[in-house]
Amino acid sequence: MEEILLVGMNSQYVHSAYAVFALEARLAARGFSVQAREWPVSVPRDEILAEICALRPEVVGFSVYIWNVDYLAALSMDLRKVLPGVLIVWGGPEAAARAGELLAAGLGIGYICLGEGEEALAELLHRRREGVTENVAGFLRAGQDPACAVRRGEADMDTLPFPYTGERLASLQGRIVYYESSRGCPFECSFCASARECPRFRSTELVLQDLRLLMDNVEQGVIKFVDRTFNAGGRRAGDILRFLGEKHKKGLRWHFEINPFILREADFAAFAAAPDGCFQAEAGVQSLYAPALAAVRRGDEPRLVLDNLRRLLAPDNVHLHLGLIAGLPQETAQTFAEGFNRTHQLGAHHLQLGFLKVLPGSPLAEEAESLGLCYSSRSPYRVLSTPTMSFAELCAVAKVESALNLFYNSGRFYQTLARAGEVFPGGAYALYALLAGRVDRNVKGGLSAPHKAKVLFDVLLEELPDEEALWCDLLRLDWL
Repeated sequence: MEEILLVGMNSQYVHSAYAVFALEARLAARGFSVQAREWPVSVPRDEILAEICALRPEVVGFSVYIWNVDYLAALSMDLRKVLPGVLIVWGGPEAAARAGELLAAGLGIGYICLGEGEEALAELLHRRREGVTENVAGFLRAGQDPACAVRRGEADMDTLPFPYTGERLASLQGRIVYYESSRGCPFECSFCASARECPRFRSTELVLQDLRLLMDNVEQGVIKFVDRTFNAGGRRAGDILRFLGEKHKKGLRWHFEINPFILREADFAAFAAAPDGCFQAEAGVQSLYAPALAAVRRGDEPRLVLDNLRRLLAPDNVHLHLGLIAGLPQETAQTFAEGFNRTHQLGAHHLQLGFLKVLPGSPLAEEAESLGLCYSSRSPYRVLSTPTMSFAELCAVAKVESALNLFYNSGRFYQTLARAGEVFPGGAYALYALLAGRVDRNVKGGLSAPHKAKVLFDVLLEELPDEEALWCDLLRLDWL
């Protein structure tokens, strides 16, 4: 019988539950009998409830995020009924930000972790063994006044054990493996849950040691750094990139989230020197409208961001994802479309169009009323309207997002869309808006590659009939 069960619920099967593996490693090092299990949220709750109950745990810890909070609320209520004596502990950003509300909701939760869990959970379990669990630093207990909760200090990153065993890594083959070399962020973007968390870094020596273990145990696939801003630590980012490039293992790709505004010469050099397919980077452009960036306290200079991204893309060896956020304060439909057009023409491999989320616990949640933001009260807290963008305008952006995913992010029409973005009336944004309308009217079910090509050709020909020969040639080139 496992005394402690740690549960991760992933949004998709390909993802993995890094948080519960990190907690498992820490608790095992402290001598606790612990097991970490994970499932995708697509698995019916009854199946997971049956598996948990078959293990007969005394303590169950759930890792809670915006994508699984409703699922876990229902699962916890049922678990409490089937195993009345079990202690249910919640942790994670969604739980910590709403601790008082969730404990009062009758979900059967005993404790909610208010910050990092490695040391806090070990302390709670130790105190539980001794029968003294009323007020434990780092937790809010059911029935406790939130004002009386005591937060714990943050862990030294170098004291945390490597979160994986060889057996665990073997079980993750074919899925994304996560790794954490830092916590927090030096920037204070108000929409981010880490806006108030000062950055802390694991020493480069230990990081390289960990990466060797990952390379030895993961044959192929993606290993993703979960650091909020991988290149925030000065020269360490370049050192890590250079090491990974020199030790490249064919079939293994390393993924980072970077801020393009602060890329250093050493970073550019390390990225450019890496073998093709070694690195995948995700860069949050967010917006190219300076007043919108200022409204969320993001100090990027749009022109330098674009220049740095062009430079990163130039060697054509790094798979680059760029992200934009619709619904930022001060942004209008027109300024968003203009920023989209400029970002689109960079020619990145993937363009992600997301929507502002007013996350509980973020500075933006405290400022939302004064900024006039209207947003959903349920996870994922997506913005519904702002003083400068109406609900209808944001719905139109959602349709553009759908067309963008169908055409641009399919990777099948790179040459055609690059040229279309240059000459189409209104730019790329107007093109995807028309494509979205055409797909909505004429497509039932899925959209095959030949059907996409036909829809794209028809729209281009209607708006730019004099370029028919060029569109035919570009589509043939893309098809080949």
